[in-house]
Amino acid sequence: MMEKTTAVATKEEKKFELITAADGMSEEELAEFQDELADLDDTRNINARRIKISGITYEIETDNPSDPDVKKEIEAVIIFTHRLNSRWPEDGMATDPNAPLLPVCSSIDSKTGHPFDDPGKNINCDTCPFNQWGTAVDTKTGERLRGKACKNGRRLYMMLPGDSHIYLLMVPPTSIKPVNDQIARAMGDGSTPYTKLIMRFRLEKVTKGNQEYSKIKIEKAGVLDPETAAKVSAMRKEVKEQYKSIAIIADDYEVEATNTNQTAQQAAPTQAAATGNDGFINIPENIDKELPFA
Repeated sequence: MMEKTTAVATKEEKKFELITAADGMSEEELAEFQDELADLDDTRNINARRIKISGITYEIETDNPSDPDVKKEIEAVIIFTHRLNSRWPEDGMATDPNAPLLPVCSSIDSKTGHPFDDPGKNINCDTCPFNQWGTAVDTKTGERLRGKACKNGRRLYMMLPGDSHIYLLMVPPTSIKPVNDQIARAMGDGSTPYTKLIMRFRLEKVTKGNQEYSKIKIEKAGVLDPETAAKVSAMRKEVKEQYKSIAIIADDYEVEATNTNQTAQQAAPTQAAATGNDGFINIPENIDKELPFA
């Protein structure tokens, strides 16, 4: 009788050069640095750089915001992710044309909304009438759309190799459910935390009807070594304490269409979509309106 053998799967570790602002400092230098930070205001805020989607490329913010680093593929470690909601002026314009477009109401956790003109007020996002389907309005025609007046989104906070900055990628509605599924798949349905994984980000062009838009594609590229994973875990705790300090702005939704010239102000306020039971946005097969933020 042959003995039954069980193969033990091993996880391949991959080198990922994680750099933090404190790397290279002595204990004395770090103490001095932290003491000087305490002299400044709002030092607990996250100073995240943005990653935007343009066609099938990622535009990564650099020291010069007008000259982003353009890549078709990114390898990164996800530090933290959360859902959020935002409702924008129906006319799609800020009161001051020189000021950034800000939401009428926003929720940093997709659970409790805070109106811009009454930030102390708490609104239940689940029961809010603006977070129901069929409340979106076409800014050009005034026509009611199948979508929500309130836009649901997801943020990914990431670290890139050899870079000490935290990067923020706003997942467009066309990619929210696929991204959720892809991260869960990379985690082995929960057996490995996503903070221990190196993820590879690509973009895929998708055509529905006469519309083309970009969909995020994520796959596991490797597993962090224990020392690097411990650093990421510590950074995750810091980000979770501070992420609410990052305001929701129109630039979060500035995803360039492949066949339109929409600006962020035109793209942010309206569009139509459908949703699954998990609350993530899906694009219906027979959609006949412009895709949201795509």
